[in-house]
Amino acid sequence: MHAFKLALLLVFLIPTFLVHAQEGGCEIDIDAAVSLLEQARARASDSDADGARSLLAQAAAEIEALLQSCPGDIHISAEKTLTLGGEGSPAGQLSFKYPEGWLTAEEQNDFPNILIGSNASALAKPLDGALPPPFAAGEVLIAVGLASTSTMGGEAELGLSPTPLSFINYLITPVEDAFGKASQSTARTINDRPAAWASFTSTNQFNLLLMIVDMQRKTPDGQSQYVLMLALTAPGELATIEPTLLAMAETFRLSLN
Repeated sequence: MHAFKLALLLVFLIPTFLVHAQEGGCEIDIDAAVSLLEQARARASDSDADGARSLLAQAAAEIEALLQSCPGDIHISAEKTLTLGGEGSPAGQLSFKYPEGWLTAEEQNDFPNILIGSNASALAKPLDGALPPPFAAGEVLIAVGLASTSTMGGEAELGLSPTPLSFINYLITPVEDAFGKASQSTARTINDRPAAWASFTSTNQFNLLLMIVDMQRKTPDGQSQYVLMLALTAPGELATIEPTLLAMAETFRLSLN
């Protein structure tokens, strides 16, 4: 009997909790879970204990799936600084904040960048092949680095100071050959800086988002500096992580020597 009273309580409390999660930025559909709980309550009222338990188990699985798709607030409080300099990169520092408890690794090349992984498995995924490996539910891998048109091979086509929108359109063209058609690239403003992004969601192994933020700083030779963010998630989970990516982007800071 206590289990059936609990089910009755959940019918009213769980919708309240999940709607609150929606207000925090997660878009989830609670109808299936509520329907199962209401059916369980009806079975309990008819003294069908086995039927009620079966429906409760189904509701629990549905609720768990909803909670996995909406993990709650992620605190952007850990800080990382990338020391710049060397071939193709001006001297200085790029700093930003990222989710507390996530892991980082630093890579130095023509596009110096920091990798941020939601766990060790995500951070270890190689990005130097034709396609990234599959991403499991909850895995996120982000690369953040400083870019210019010369480091990305677009100086002749774009000039030294393109808009973020034209820059992102230049970057997604070759990526579409491997990942399928990108979403329409979108111009936006992040922390009063011009920015743009586009996403790829057609593969069944991962979703990909590319973001460019104009840091409104130029090197002595006139090259505008941009932060390039690349984020990979499991299929269908990109929208869930977008608020975290935007929160990270708002913390970008660039100092040039």
